[in-house]
Amino acid sequence: MGPVCRLEYTFPRCNAACLPTARTNTRPNAASRHAEPFRRRKVPGFLSLRSSEYALRSRIRKRSLPSITFVASSSSTPATDLKELGDELSVEMKGTSLAVVGDDSEANSAVVKALSSALGYTPFVTEETIEKLIGMTVAELIDSEGLGGLGGVEAVVVRELSTQVRTCVATAGRGGGAAARGDCWPFLFGFISIWIDDGTGEAEDAPQRGAYGQSEIHLRVSDTIKWDEETAADVANQALQGVKQYVDSDEHLCGKKSLYIRLGCRGDWPDLKPPNWKPDDDEAEEPIA
Repeated sequence: MGPVCRLEYTFPRCNAACLPTARTNTRPNAASRHAEPFRRRKVPGFLSLRSSEYALRSRIRKRSLPSITFVASSSSTPATDLKELGDELSVEMKGTSLAVVGDDSEANSAVVKALSSALGYTPFVTEETIEKLIGMTVAELIDSEGLGGLGGVEAVVVRELSTQVRTCVATAGRGGGAAARGDCWPFLFGFISIWIDDGTGEAEDAPQRGAYGQSEIHLRVSDTIKWDEETAADVANQALQGVKQYVDSDEHLCGKKSLYIRLGCRGDWPDLKPPNWKPDDDEAEEPIA
């Protein structure tokens, strides 16, 4: 029996103004600004951010969203079927990248590798990227700086990746990565986001669930899943079905994602404001898209 999954296909109706805004609307060159601090084994002090800067604001609104629910088939997804769906979607998506979030780092990584293979995209696992950048393991980083340190470094990585096309990004799990905090979501809105939700160790009112709930695709899976290649392919296939329905629902969606990134990932998704708009401006201003 394949993994039992519940796929919730969601349209984000909540404006990102309900989340903490990013510190900057520009993305400086990573090589010039961030590479030198990351060469030091000691994580720089600016990454030791206060928990309040990451905490979700209480005004995040609860959303009632349409969903579709199904159970995975008993047989594994044939590689040819997954690849055919990926080839079709890679054209429709026009280079729009995917981000996978959730508290299980292993699940995020396994699904991203299956998605990137099907779509012909470049896979990125943020935990692996972080270890290369700072010269220490994620476990050592957490021991030194706490989960806030992990979230701070990952926020820099996600910000840089948000400008890239044709990528699949697996974010850190552990309930404390950048995707679990509100201030990174202005950059994640540039991706089509997928939440792999197995509920492991998470209370229904855990704060990170409010952040993950901003994802456009919510995929519930059994908490007994063993993340081998076949299982990851099954879940990736279901995720791509949700992505296809999401993309097909609006012919301008991927163009809108591209415009959102070009405007600086300001947090105004999905109601894009005029080019001169800033996150602290009056929300009453009419959107341009």
